[in-house]
Amino acid sequence: MKKMLGLMAGAAIAALTMGQAQAAWDGTLTANGCPDTTTLTSHGGAFDGVAPDCNFIITFNGDGSISTSGPGGNYDGSDDALVGVHNNSGHTITSFALSGSNIFGFDGSDGIDNYLGISPNAMDTSFGGYGGPQAWFTVTDASNGFVNFIGGIPNGGMAFFSLEESINLSAPPKVGPPVGAPEPATLALFGIGLAGVAARFRRKKR
Repeated sequence: MKKMLGLMAGAAIAALTMGQAQAAWDGTLTANGCPDTTTLTSHGGAFDGVAPDCNFIITFNGDGSISTSGPGGNYDGSDDALVGVHNNSGHTITSFALSGSNIFGFDGSDGIDNYLGISPNAMDTSFGGYGGPQAWFTVTDASNGFVNFIGGIPNGGMAFFSLEESINLSAPPKVGPPVGAPEPATLALFGIGLAGVAARFRRKKR
């Protein structure tokens, strides 16, 4: 009997420890750069996220084109989508335009931060935690706006955020060209060019 009680107590402790370990996001990302919401319990119910990966992936390519992929759907079993961004553009991306029916109509209760058990980043506090660790939004109206990234997404990097409404692959959100900062090497070349122009101007003035 004592042995049985000991085994039951051990199982209860293990279950409690497991629940605590899974109560909030530990920073782990999938290969696509999104958290697995099915392993999280921080939103108030056991494993209440339904998306094991990004619902929608936006890729900015080096030739200037924009690719989208993903299974569609949502991460909350209802009407919120998890979006991953891949930057292969050759420069840092600080923001891009996005449009789609009610995607910026945030209801402030089930943004991805609530599922991850993290606080909204400093720029995202007024949007209900939809931005993940890095993203925040400039909203024109419920269907149009800009997604911005604190510090920018470096070339070769990834980021994620969430949107209101499920992703319908037959009519996915429309992605605008990215706004970015040039790479340090580009800045150096620009500086050399300016120096050359200044030197030429001084010679001409003499």
